[in-house]
Amino acid sequence: MSASDLVLVVAVIALVVAACAVLLLVARLLRSVRALEVASGELRARSDELTQSLDRTAASAQADLDRVDSLLDAAESVQHVVDGVGQLTRDSVATPLIKARAFVAGTSQAARRIGRPKGARG
Repeated sequence: MSASDLVLVVAVIALVVAACAVLLLVARLLRSVRALEVASGELRARSDELTQSLDRTAASAQADLDRVDSLLDAAESVQHVVDGVGQLTRDSVATPLIKARAFVAGTSQAARRIGRPKGARG
């Protein structure tokens, strides 16, 4: 064998080794791609579950807010009724009581004046 033949054999062996290394790397890359596809499928499924769960939670929260809103409306209506009843009570009770008290005070003063002797009026 000559030197050029030896260089050619070494070059061919180096090319075969390099080709094998490239094939091994491609095989590992393919395995990694398949594993990534599986992982992304699992993530997609899990994210779909979480999205559905969030949608249900949001719907439930909206229903609760609607109930609270209706309760607040009802409480506001009750407050207006109570305010009206309070004003009605003041108007219907306070005025007659004031008049009755004035009547009693006037009657008491008149009774005192009637009961005094004529010269003792002041």
